[in-house]
Amino acid sequence: MLPLYRATAFNGIIDKGGRTKPWSILVDTGKGYRPFVVKVFSAKMVHESDSVTNEVLGYALAKQFDLPMPEAALIEMNMDFQLKIGDGQAQMALDDADKRLKFGTELIEGNYLFDPSLKSWQAAKMIETDTLFAFDNLIRNADRGSVRPNLLVKSKSAYLIDHEQAFQLDNNTIGEFEAGRWEDKFGRHHIFRNYLANARKAIKNEFFNSFEEYLRRMNVVGLNIYFQQLMREGYSAERHETIRVWLNHCKQNSTNFVALLKKLIT
Repeated sequence: MLPLYRATAFNGIIDKGGRTKPWSILVDTGKGYRPFVVKVFSAKMVHESDSVTNEVLGYALAKQFDLPMPEAALIEMNMDFQLKIGDGQAQMALDDADKRLKFGTELIEGNYLFDPSLKSWQAAKMIETDTLFAFDNLIRNADRGSVRPNLLVKSKSAYLIDHEQAFQLDNNTIGEFEAGRWEDKFGRHHIFRNYLANARKAIKNEFFNSFEEYLRRMNVVGLNIYFQQLMREGYSAERHETIRVWLNHCKQNSTNFVALLKKLIT
């Protein structure tokens, strides 16, 4: 379950971001004040894409796969905070925003966006590139490409952000997986696909070994606490079962899933 923090001060809109310009804010954690980056999704985006659910589950699963992310929380923006914003652009965004709790992650001071022009060996020093490629395909995240790498770098370590477009699932997804069909936006357009595809054969043979072990051990039941929290906060449970079924299917067919991943980098 994510902690619940209260927003206390608005520090500004962060220009470097994806579709949704995140805010830098100060939050009261109950044990002190810390800077956080919060997503102010529009009501339309939450309704159509279930963005907060995607962010919460992306965070929860990244932890299971030992992929680094900034600490996440659900953020309350009460009226006292809103009256202190003092920024016209931010106020317009808030007026159009979904009114429920917001998803946020701790601000990593001094970060910069991952540079897609880096060599594969440089990227591999920052993060397990094969595991991240596999993870994004597992959660059906098409939003980690050269235009939007959605990786923050600090001290030669990379941190995942932005899973608002993840879990693009429908009734045909499992059938397509079983038939070996996979949309390019998840695999071939991934920021690390070419890194992996161009690796030496000896190295390539070792790809996805760690991921497969993580996948076999994935605790889908452990996500229930996050599903329950989202429901308590008024978010729709409509997609929960679809997500559970997909993740369980991949877990039970981990060897086939890894075979698909290897096909994507040939």
